[in-house]
Amino acid sequence: MGGQGVRWLWRELPGLVAAGVVDAETAERLRRHYGPPGQVFGRSLLMGILAGLGAACVGLGVILIFAHNWDSLPRAAKTGLAFAPLLFGQALAAWVILKRGDSWAWREGAAAWWVLSVGACIALVSQTWHIQGELDDFLLTWLVLGIPAAHLLNSSTAIVLALAGILSWTTYAGTQSTASLALIYWTLMAAVLPHLWWAARRGVAARVAVVTPALAATMIPGLLIILGKSGAPVTTFGVVSAVTALWVFLRLSAEKETRTGNLLVAVLAVTALMMTFRDMHRTRWFNADRLDDAMVTVGVCIALAALSALAVRRNFRLFGKADIPVLLMVPVTALSWPFAAYDLGEIPALAMNLLVAGAGLSWILLGFRDGLFLRMNAGLALLAALMACRFFDSDIGLLAKGIAFVGAGAAFLVVNLLAGRRTAQTAREDAL
Repeated sequence: MGGQGVRWLWRELPGLVAAGVVDAETAERLRRHYGPPGQVFGRSLLMGILAGLGAACVGLGVILIFAHNWDSLPRAAKTGLAFAPLLFGQALAAWVILKRGDSWAWREGAAAWWVLSVGACIALVSQTWHIQGELDDFLLTWLVLGIPAAHLLNSSTAIVLALAGILSWTTYAGTQSTASLALIYWTLMAAVLPHLWWAARRGVAARVAVVTPALAATMIPGLLIILGKSGAPVTTFGVVSAVTALWVFLRLSAEKETRTGNLLVAVLAVTALMMTFRDMHRTRWFNADRLDDAMVTVGVCIALAALSALAVRRNFRLFGKADIPVLLMVPVTALSWPFAAYDLGEIPALAMNLLVAGAGLSWILLGFRDGLFLRMNAGLALLAALMACRFFDSDIGLLAKGIAFVGAGAAFLVVNLLAGRRTAQTAREDAL
């Protein structure tokens, strides 16, 4: 049972005991069997990570042992040794599927071995038979042959390796001006995303916690590479749409704020601060050499934004007032695009300044009202960062800047002091 399933069970057991559906002894045995929710999550996550790392180390060690005497071996022996780890990995995967399908550690280890052995086999065969090729072709072939292992064995380790491979391919292919970069990139991403969707639908929190940061860490640089020559507004719209879609997915799957979700909000906040500068709103639509890539990627990002809006509308109860500034990032960046194209950058820059200021103020007020110190201080930090951007972007004197920063620091202290006193007063009232 996944982490969310265990949490649901622990919430339901007291009611089931009270209703007489199960007795107290049975409920206690269920608790001992599945363990606390946090314990299940941590143990499963640790076992999966260790299994994947162990298989990776063993695979690399075998390859190094082969490499030690490689030059003295005949070509036929080299070919056989090149395929041996791959064949063993496939046999191991078949055994795991048939005999150990319920073991996350076995699945993760077998999938990691499979993916690494595919790359080693391609490289060794190419070296043995002097097959010429480019690095992007090697990486693409490796991905096409390695991604199936992730789905056959339902492995998060293989998905993370695939995401790293996609970013590596995108980075190299982007420097070579590959014509079909965006089409291949989104096809590869579409091949790995079903794993994350499956994990969220099944309530496997550990898999979501592993794959989501990896997806964010690889998707954002990939979008920057693909859209980097199309101008800041276009690139920002792509990044904001993708990050917001991932954030909405996390909120829907966890039904609460998560650490990864808060990191994504931080990415959006930094992006918004960058777009408060007028010089960032300069573009001439698309460059000719990136026309196809930019159009395909922007189309995908528009689809992601539309799906996110539909998901928010259907699950509006999961989102609060503090989420409004995050949700507004997509339409604001979308509207800034046509203004920037006609050299009206001051309008979208002003809109972004107002959005950042509104987000900071709302987070301060909502955090103070609800006693959420992290949200309150996030709002203070956002306002202080916006103030710093405007001061360094203006001709205000050093004395005025110094006074303003002293005032901002005093605001931090006063707001936190008032919030602390309010929390203490509430605690005393509850005790009475």
